[in-house]
This record gives sequence, C-alpha cells and structure tokens, in this order.
Amino acid sequence: MKKIIIISLLLIGLFLFWNSKPPLVEGKALKAEDTSTLISVFNKEFDSELKKYVDNDGNVDYLNWKKNFKTLDFLFNDVLSKIDTKTLKGKEKMAFFINVYNILTIKAMLRFYPLKSIMEKVSRVGGFHFWKDTYVQFSNEKYSLDQIEHKILRPMKDAKIHFAIVCASKSCPPLRNEVFLSENLKSQLEDQAFKFFAISNNFKIDRDKEIIYFSSILSWFMKDFSSSESTLLKSVSGFLPKNDKNFIVNNDLSNYSIKYTKYDWAINSK
Repeated sequence: MKKIIIISLLLIGLFLFWNSKPPLVEGKALKAEDTSTLISVFNKEFDSELKKYVDNDGNVDYLNWKKNFKTLDFLFNDVLSKIDTKTLKGKEKMAFFINVYNILTIKAMLRFYPLKSIMEKVSRVGGFHFWKDTYVQFSNEKYSLDQIEHKILRPMKDAKIHFAIVCASKSCPPLRNEVFLSENLKSQLEDQAFKFFAISNNFKIDRDKEIIYFSSILSWFMKDFSSSESTLLKSVSGFLPKNDKNFIVNNDLSNYSIKYTKYDWAINSK
C-alpha cells in the first residue's frame, strides 16, 4: 500500500513538473525616476494605442496590434519599469492601476494570440494561470493581474472598477478606447457603468417570468456592490437604463427572483 501511495505521489509530482510553466513578467526593474512625468508619458502613449486598435464598442484588433509591439514594449521596458508605485495615492493610484491592469492583459493576450479564449491560458492544475502568472515589473515591485485586482483596486472600495478592468472576453466590460485619468475618473467610471448595464446580457428584467438577470460579475463580486443579494438592485439602480429604472420605481419587485447570465469567455476581438 505504501509503495502505491509513493508511486502515486511521484506521478502527480512529475505531472505538475512537466505541465508547469514559468510566470510571464513584462519589464525589468530599473532605477526609479520622476513618477508624474513617467505616468504622463504612459498615459499619452497607451491612449494613442487604444484609439488605434480598439473600437467604440470595446472590440480589439488583436491581429494588427500583434504586428506592432514596439510601443507596448517601450511602455513596459522603459516607462513602467522606472515607476515607484509607493508614491501613488487616491484617484491617481486607481486610474493608474486600472490602466496597468488593462495594458498587461492586452500585452499577454497579444503574446498568446491567436487564441479563442483567455480560458485556454488558465490551468486548473499546475500549469500557467493567466491572472496569477502574468506580472508587470515596476521599479519597486512586481504585481500579477490577480494582485492588482484583489490587493490594490478592490480594497479602494469603488465597485465601479469592475466595469473598467477587462478580461479580454465578450462578457467582460467593454474595453474603453482611452486611458483613465485621475481628473476624469469619476465620470469615466460612471460612463463605464452605464455602458455595462445597457448590454442585455449584463442586465435584463423579464417581466413575464418575474426574473431579474445580472451579469455573473455581480455574483462573483457581490460584496463589492452590496451587503446582500436582496439589496443588489438598489445598489446599482442609478446606472440602469431609463426604462428599467422607471419600471423599478413604479412597481413592486419583491417577488422577483435574481439570476445570473452565462459568461461568454470568447475573445473580444473585432
């Protein structure tokens, strides 16, 4: 029996070893330089790239963007790698890390492109995991996509970040074709929320069956939006389409049930 257990453990270990892949780290740590200047350069260049390769509906031209890596390489190797993130606070920090999350997702997707879904790069056992193993290197630290979302952005207590960071999939929020800026962050996040809930797969009221459908994002991150499912509708009502908002105000929805739509992980390409 002991031999069987030992052999089983060895086989599992070999499986994990052969199927494991090293993390993907964009950039190399360099000596810190003036943060505000570097962020201005980053915002200008990334904004230009977004306008070039992302349409107004958030669809990405991965095919042509993959042929033009030069600007993204410059931003990771010569700009982000010189930024000391400890100096960032408040809206500047939030806007910056939303942009970094999105550019890191894009850069990694371009490395793997062509592919049909980001889920092709999410290993359940041992192998490469897109969100846990894709890192950006700053001057002072490196962060994975997972860390940016859960350790930096979510603790800032604004649930609208979930309408701004993207997972390169059809059901994720539309990728904004401009950078988020600290001075415009409030209006940009609100605009993202309105756009998100205007998509029927993200929010819909079935008046005949008395069912309210939400995107799965609101299920996964429920506690960021509301204290409980029963108050979820009230929490997001300010961003719902006008007709739905009027219906909610003028009707008793206490008997309505809440369900979550199936998430479409197909790549958000043009």
